[in-house]
Amino acid sequence: MKLTIDTLNAPMVELPSFDEDDAKKFSEYSKGWSLSYVYNFSEIRDVYIALKQSEFNTLNSFTEYCLSISLPYVRTPWNKRRILEHLNALKNFLLIDSDYRIIKDVFINERIGDPISETDLLIFKNIYFNYFRFKEIFSWFIDPVITNRFKFIDNLTESNIVQNSKAVFAFSNKSRFTDSFFYELKETPNIYFINNKTGEDLMRFWDVFIKWGLVLGVLEKFSLRNLDIKTLSNTNIACVYVVKGISRLNLLQYVNDNYSNNYIYLPDLVLDLAITYRSRIEDIHTYIIEQYKINKEYFSFERTSEIFVKVNEIKEGEKIFFPKYNDSYISHLIVRR
Repeated sequence: MKLTIDTLNAPMVELPSFDEDDAKKFSEYSKGWSLSYVYNFSEIRDVYIALKQSEFNTLNSFTEYCLSISLPYVRTPWNKRRILEHLNALKNFLLIDSDYRIIKDVFINERIGDPISETDLLIFKNIYFNYFRFKEIFSWFIDPVITNRFKFIDNLTESNIVQNSKAVFAFSNKSRFTDSFFYELKETPNIYFINNKTGEDLMRFWDVFIKWGLVLGVLEKFSLRNLDIKTLSNTNIACVYVVKGISRLNLLQYVNDNYSNNYIYLPDLVLDLAITYRSRIEDIHTYIIEQYKINKEYFSFERTSEIFVKVNEIKEGEKIFFPKYNDSYISHLIVRR
């Protein structure tokens, strides 16, 4: 697929967002800053465990305690500001109250420095689907300009998010952060944007949302760069969606219903299935191979080389849209009707 999104002439719609006064309506422990830029589950958990093990008197004394036990960190050494940032996140996630007292007993069997366990991930997944700032962004995947947003977001559940969300295409338009989104792959889609003057903090929180979702396996995210889909300014576009999983679909019936030609470029088919069924790219590859084996009288593959796929140009973290079968990449699905 080759497509350039006309960001100059596309209709622009500002995304509504909550300010900190709005945030207080969601939590009795709101402390005036609800956007927590905490990325690493191990650091959040270990600060919480350290708080359980020590008696909080002042931020200085708690920081000294954390340093005295050589509290592990992922990249940036601990200091008072970083400790406070994680304590504030624990307040936002309703694990501690405004006086730094434990109000939800979690990470019961874990110790500081332990690898993140499946139990830990379940705790963070619960936070991810229930903290209102995460739910605010989840609401964009269902309806970016929903009326009565407070009630809608307050009532939003994991099941509702998984069942009713759709793929979002995100890019940076007027900021170094992701600030613009659209929902249709066409030349001039409606583009929803975060106000550049007031929304930079929310743009930064989008990155937290993405990091959590990927680690938890809730989100799939990939660049459209290798599919030759871009904006007029040649900005990279990312496709993001909540993983639902491909249904027990009959691929032969699907291509008969949706493709008039018999020579189907597989990256286009993979993208189509990804957007439609919100499955992981790797799972779609597996699905196509399985359907080919079942329907060999109707399907055949055309192989291609790694040079054509440009494997060496694929950046770390980007997806390859060509399935691999018997150690060869497949470029086309040939259908015999």
